[in-house]
Amino acid sequence: MIEWFSKNSFELKSSMNISFGVSKQSGMIMFSLFLIAGNFSCKQANSFSGSSPNAPKKQKESVAVPTKSITPTPKASPTATLTPIASNSPLPSPKPTVIPNAIVKGSFTVWADPSAPKEDEDYQIHVRVKLPPGTISYNRNDLSGTLVGTDGYSQRINDPDEQDQTFSFVPTAGYAELVMWIPGTYKGVDDTLRVTSRLISESQVIIVHFN
Repeated sequence: MIEWFSKNSFELKSSMNISFGVSKQSGMIMFSLFLIAGNFSCKQANSFSGSSPNAPKKQKESVAVPTKSITPTPKASPTATLTPIASNSPLPSPKPTVIPNAIVKGSFTVWADPSAPKEDEDYQIHVRVKLPPGTISYNRNDLSGTLVGTDGYSQRINDPDEQDQTFSFVPTAGYAELVMWIPGTYKGVDDTLRVTSRLISESQVIIVHFN
């Protein structure tokens, strides 16, 4: 009885060891299959998502955009026409000034302003002398003479004591001018001027008639 129990107990133990070994091997096989299946699933998922941890990253391709070059239109520079003037050429003579009712004798021009004064209306007598070209300075003392009216009024030309005389010199125009203020009188008076310039060595007698 004891021998049978021992024998059967040994056989049962051996059978259990074999079953346990088989079960252990089966479990290892199943676990290995599970790992393989999980790894395969991860690879499939990565293949479907298009990314791989070891795959090189794709660089963005740079596309050259053609640029349009704009050439600025040059502005036309203004041109000026210059007329050369010779250094030794004389200055142009001034154009003569036309004065209504003026009396011209030689280098002198005389006129009244107003030309037809009313009775007892004051007026001016202008005495202009034309100077030689290139004259850059002129002294009023060069002019001398007298004004005598038929009404008995008289006045010296370029009188230093006369306050009603003004003098001007215009070198660019080439003349000098003396202006005398004359008190008003009756109509039909004549004013006779005797004027002399030492610079141009000229004397003239000029009569201004008032109607």
